[in-house]
Amino acid sequence: RFGVPDGFEEMARPRATTILGAAKLSGKTAAGTSYGILDALTADEYADIRRSEDEGSDGETFRVEPRTNFLIGRVQQDVLGDSTVGGMFTTMNGDGFAPAFVASADGEFKWADKAYRVFTRAGVSRTGAIGDRDSGYEAAAYFSKFSGSFGGQVYADARSPEFNANDLGFMSRAGRTQVG
Repeated sequence: RFGVPDGFEEMARPRATTILGAAKLSGKTAAGTSYGILDALTADEYADIRRSEDEGSDGETFRVEPRTNFLIGRVQQDVLGDSTVGGMFTTMNGDGFAPAFVASADGEFKWADKAYRVFTRAGVSRTGAIGDRDSGYEAAAYFSKFSGSFGGQVYADARSPEFNANDLGFMSRAGRTQVG
């Protein structure tokens, strides 16, 4: 997360971050509510550095990864037989940087023996340094028909360039809108 200071070079860096502890709670209630929560805490990690012009020195250590807490939560409710509504929240908080957040809500509605389906999702993110925060959005809607002699899908999907889920996920294509 943190680069070495100007005038220093990195001699060695940890290849991974140490997980100090993690906990998971998940399940499904008799009323059809599925839930999952994952929380993890990682350790400070240090690189060995030395002044660029001081090749003979023993060097010193510099913190490159702060102690960080990661939290992911998801809840989903069964509705109307084969349909669901849900939401998810992720956050990453660490010492020395601004927290990152992603939240989303979604729904999937099926009818006529699952022949028809509507899926919707809307999400927001907030990331970046305290003085330079970015907030972004994503939204999607799909209608599908998969039965009989005719089938297919119509959709709309949009993400702002500022949408960023990469602190706790992977997203390779932001800043796009497509319709099909």
